[in-house]
Parts: sequence; structure tokens; C-alpha cells
Amino acid sequence: MDFRDSFRLAARKFPDKACAVLLDRRVTYREMQDRVDRLAGALRRRGIVKGTRVGFLQVNSIEFVECLYACLQIGAILTPLNYRLKAQELEYIFNQVGLSALFLGERYIDVAQSLRDKTPALTTYVCLERAAPGMEAYESLLDTPTLDTHLGEALYEPMDDGDVALILFTSGTTGLPKGAMLSYRGMHHFALGMALSLKLDHNDRVLGGGPLYHVGALGYLIPSLYVGATWVMVPQFDARDVLETIQRERLTVSWFAPAMLNFMVQLDGSETYDLTSMRMIQYGGGPMPPRVLKDAIGLFGCQFKQVYGLTEAVPQTFLDPEDHVLDPRDPRHGQLASIGKPAANVELRIVDPEGRDVAPGQIGEIACRCDTMMLGYWQKPEETAQTIRAGWLHTGDLARMDENGFVYLVDRIKDMIIRGGENIYPAEIERVLYDHPAIAEAAVIGVADADWGECVKAVVVLRPGMQATAEDVIGHCRDRLASYKKPTYVEFIDVLPRTSGGKVLKTELRLATTSNGG
Repeated sequence: MDFRDSFRLAARKFPDKACAVLLDRRVTYREMQDRVDRLAGALRRRGIVKGTRVGFLQVNSIEFVECLYACLQIGAILTPLNYRLKAQELEYIFNQVGLSALFLGERYIDVAQSLRDKTPALTTYVCLERAAPGMEAYESLLDTPTLDTHLGEALYEPMDDGDVALILFTSGTTGLPKGAMLSYRGMHHFALGMALSLKLDHNDRVLGGGPLYHVGALGYLIPSLYVGATWVMVPQFDARDVLETIQRERLTVSWFAPAMLNFMVQLDGSETYDLTSMRMIQYGGGPMPPRVLKDAIGLFGCQFKQVYGLTEAVPQTFLDPEDHVLDPRDPRHGQLASIGKPAANVELRIVDPEGRDVAPGQIGEIACRCDTMMLGYWQKPEETAQTIRAGWLHTGDLARMDENGFVYLVDRIKDMIIRGGENIYPAEIERVLYDHPAIAEAAVIGVADADWGECVKAVVVLRPGMQATAEDVIGHCRDRLASYKKPTYVEFIDVLPRTSGGKVLKTELRLATTSNGG
């Protein structure tokens, strides 16, 4: 069975059941299927066909669900976009992926208009709330008359397992974003695997607490509709809004980054919410401080399950609820420091730089092979070849595996910073810092942060005779990067420590930060 059939079957089986909920708006499965069919027909009549890339730029919305399934239906490739990116960053992605159509919220009209002359392939603009110059209103698009009342079935484009279904962007080691191509086969196995892992069924009410451009939240939307569950969203994460939504909607399952859980447990009055409907919380996307995990389990009182993976291949490992042993006297307590064991149908190895397995307990790179692996990076064959070697996806994460099969992350080869579940790559920020007229050299590292897990620190060498303040440097980055990427701290030093080959010794910078308190 084509995995897309699951949504249509759910609409037939549960036509009057809520499919998607956002604030006070509810769309049933019957209504959702009808809107998806009409959108699919409208897109095809505008030349959006199999293989066409379609962008979506908006906070979490019901329209995202409709666009996702309409694109899957006609074989168009949806590219969810990080709505916090600046114009320069969006311009690169628009052109790199070759977007032909863009769905956007009205708050992004100005930035889209400013890029029109720089993104010539992008010719179709649809504003979700209203019409705008050169942009059609979303509801007008759906109201386009169709010739066939069963247009959705007619437009059910045949797709092969290896066809691209989604492009999800993730930063690369060079700092430039890379589009991970997810296949129809991969999405099928992903939806089925996550549904089984979470034990989802049609009675569940699943919360999308994170942004849908991120695999963390998107990875729960698709399995939820796969089984006929109800998908509930908040526009953007806010600790109080999430707790109120759980209480009001009697939600049962969700995913959160550790920083999200930290904000909720620290919220004044969090203990007054009725959270007893929750049965499972899956968390991932960054290091989980033991204190936050213990407090979160105390607040929600449900099962917790850790998931490890990356956009290119998720999930890879799970730390199951029975492995969450909080009693330090229990010998199993140490497993909380792990990311669990490999997921079903995932082959996972810890390898040395030559790709050979290391012994249990030794440190190496995580490499995996699974059905959910990306096909590669969009139009980046060299980066793809560096990541997928001999059929194995090399994650760039250093880890060790004990004799019982539990995997423990040690460090990240790529020096990636994870802030609140968002991946940040230092090279991208360093390039912006080097554009500052007063900066001669710069290096970026991650430092521990009580709220976000990690935050960005810039270590800067000024040009002779030039001056700059920390506020100047942060403002320079704020104007050119998404806000979450800008440095929180700036340190000025005389010279960067380097190897004989000229590489910056970031380990020394991190040690210095630890010793001087950041």
C-alpha cells in the first residue's frame, strides 16, 4: 500500500473526527481531505506538478498540513522553511532548491517582495491570510472550481519509492544550509516506525509543540495522521500556551526539546495545570540535563522516551521508558546518560576514521543504515558523498557503545551548537563576524546555558587600531542571521590559539570558557 493511502483511509473511517486543531479552529478528516483535494487540483492547474519544489513560510498552521498532503498527492516536493531566517538566508535557499511556488504568512510579505528580483524561478506566491500585490489569497485558490468532484483521486500521482517527497534544510559543516532529500519509501517507514514506537492509535491527541519545519515536530504529524489520530498545534512554542493546550485538549502524546521542558517546569504555576491526560512524552534534539528530566517527569507524571536522530536519518536510537531509572542507587541509573539502543530496523555502528568498528566502550563516530535515511543533499553531490559512504550514513557525532548496546554521545565532530533543539553551525556565524570591519579573526563555540541547553559565544580578535563592543558585534550578527544564531557572549582576545596547520584550537577556547566561567 502507498503510505499516502493511510490519510485517505483515515478520512473514510473517521470523517467527522477532528484531524487538525489550532487554537479555536478545528478541521475534521472529511473537511481536510476535501481541502487537500481542491488544493491539489489548483496547484496542478498552475503548473505545480511532480518534482516541482514548493516552499512554505509560516508559523505552525493548519494550512501547512493541507499543503503537505496536497504536494504528496501530486508529487510536488514540499520544502518547509525556517520562518526565523533573514532575507539573505532565505534567498540562498529559494535559489538553491529552485522554488517555483511559495506559500507564506502575511508577516513575511515584505521579505518575499524584497527577494522577487533575486529569485527568478519563483513565480507563484500564495498568501495564507489575504491577497497581496502579485500574490493570490489561499482561500481563493481553494475556491477555484473543479471539473471533477473526485479530483483528488484523479490527481493521485503515481510515485516510486525513491522519489523525493520532502526537502528539509539543515546547516552543513561549511555553514551553508543543505537540503536533505527524504523519499516516499523513507517517509513510509518513518511514519510506521514512529507510530509503533509511540503506540499511536486513532484515540490519541498528539501535540505539535515545535516548529513544523523541524523534523522534531514534523516527525509526529505524519505518524499521527497515519493512524487517524488528532493533531493539535500551537502557532509557536510558549510554555504557558503549551500547558494550557494540553489541559484544554486532553492531549496524550508529544515531543519536546529539553529546553522546552525546562521552560515548562520553571514556569510559575506549572503545577496547577491538569496534565493527567498525557501518557507519553518523547524528547530529543539536544542534551537533557538530569535535573530537567527529573522535574519534567514529576510535572507530567507520564512515561518519557528519548529519541536520537538527525534530519538525515531519524530515528536512530531510543531510550525507552523502562530505562528511565531516576534512583541513583539503582545500577541502571547510569543509562540515563545514554541515548538508548538502536531503533528497530536500524543498523548502527561506532566506527573509527577508516570506517572500522571500534570495540565496546571505545569512542568513534556513529554510522547508521536504515530505511529512513535521506537520499542525499539536494544538488550537493560532494557533501552527499562525504556523509553517505558505502551505504552508511556518517553522522559526525562521536559516541561509545557499552556491552549492553546502550549508546553514549561524547562530542560532535562538526562542532555543532544545539540551542533549544535548533542546530547552529559556528562556520556560518564566523563568516558574518568576518564581515565586521573591526574584526580580524573570529571563532564561535557553544557554551552551557541553563535555559537553552547551549548558547553561542564569539571569540574575537580586533584589527589593530580598531574598536568594537560586545553590543556592536551582537547587533552586527542580529541584522544578518536568525535571532537564535546570534552570539549571547562575546570575548575579545589578542590571538586565537591555532595548530601548526592553521586550524583554530576550539578545545582550548572551550576549556578557557569553562575555567573563567564563560
